[in-house]
Amino acid sequence: MNAPLDVPSAILHRRSIKSFQTRSVPPELVRRLVELAIAAPSSYNLQDWRIVLIQDEMQKVALAEACFGQQQPIQAPMTFIFAADPNSWKGDITPIYEQGIRTGAWTEETVEYFKSAIPKFQASLGGRSREYAVKDAMIAATHMVLAAESLGLSTCFMNGWSEEKVKG
Repeated sequence: MNAPLDVPSAILHRRSIKSFQTRSVPPELVRRLVELAIAAPSSYNLQDWRIVLIQDEMQKVALAEACFGQQQPIQAPMTFIFAADPNSWKGDITPIYEQGIRTGAWTEETVEYFKSAIPKFQASLGGRSREYAVKDAMIAATHMVLAAESLGLSTCFMNGWSEEKVKG
């Protein structure tokens, strides 16, 4: 691990690292990374993504195979997968409303407005709802890699995978 950085320094110094030390990351640091990732903004704060943490050796091998043989999932002590969930708004989003009120981000009036605005907005997206969820997932992933860099950890965004194999 490197020395912690402030956010502007993390932005300027972050690089994609292709090989990793295999030592484990302390659980409290993993928790902090997740906390900082889920603090990312998303449309209507729907948090229309899911984060999957891969640390199991067999899962890491399977993930590397799903990524056309890229070795980062095997070498890194852990891999986070950010998956878009375009249907998250269809479930019970009461906790999102409650959090908004509890933190002072939203008023009761805002929540009442969102109760009708969210379904209308989502319906207006039609086939683009997945696109919006993917954008929100990428914002959360970006928060995480910058948080990791600021906490002395190196990261690498990955592209190139079989979506069906990653889901499997």
